[in-house]
Amino acid sequence: MADHPTVSIAIATYEVFGIGRYLLRQALESIFIQDYSNVEVVVSDDSKDNEIERECYTWDGKLNIRYLGNPGSRMTASAKFNRAIDSCDGTVIKVLCQDDLLSGPTSLSQTVDGLMKGKIWLVSAYSHIDENNVRLGVHMPTWNSRIERKNTFGSHSGLAFLKSQQSQRFDESLFWRMDCELYRRIYENHGQPYLLLEETVCVRQWSGQSTNSIVLRRDRFREYWTVRKKYPRKVSHL
Repeated sequence: MADHPTVSIAIATYEVFGIGRYLLRQALESIFIQDYSNVEVVVSDDSKDNEIERECYTWDGKLNIRYLGNPGSRMTASAKFNRAIDSCDGTVIKVLCQDDLLSGPTSLSQTVDGLMKGKIWLVSAYSHIDENNVRLGVHMPTWNSRIERKNTFGSHSGLAFLKSQQSQRFDESLFWRMDCELYRRIYENHGQPYLLLEETVCVRQWSGQSTNSIVLRRDRFREYWTVRKKYPRKVSHL
């Protein structure tokens, strides 16, 4: 990998009860202050209004940003992320949820440094914040042999990988377990990730976050059994 590769940040968005533009703006501000300059941002959006698109246009000239509108019916979060990832041109793909943000100006440089350790993919530590950006605590990623069932890596906002080595995408039939299923699949293709134990992302915990929209136990139960059947055995090596 080149010493200063392009980092593509893939973001999936929607209007989020009228505050989607505000949330995206905070994410873009956190990207703008990075000490790593070789960055592109790809926003995949299925909003019912044009507020997200308008916000992206305000960053034209300040960030290398590309807006992908998704007209028609709603897309799943996994499908929106896949569309963004497929449109990324960078060597490094960084996933970032709309209501999350990079934690400090060195987040991307730390991510690139981590991937230069010889790994194909990386998951990082992150802090939890509330709707007012107050820090609530920290999540440290740890590996377990049943990562698809017990997500000890945490949010996919902590995920980054080399595009040239990762052709697989999120399973578009999943929502609640879309991240941990992908972790298991990348492991089977490329081995364990580099665990970056420095916080690079702030993950927002609030009532409007997407994972809180699945409230029916049967939906969570269905996804649990989907991944359980797909991976009947634990990974053989840690």
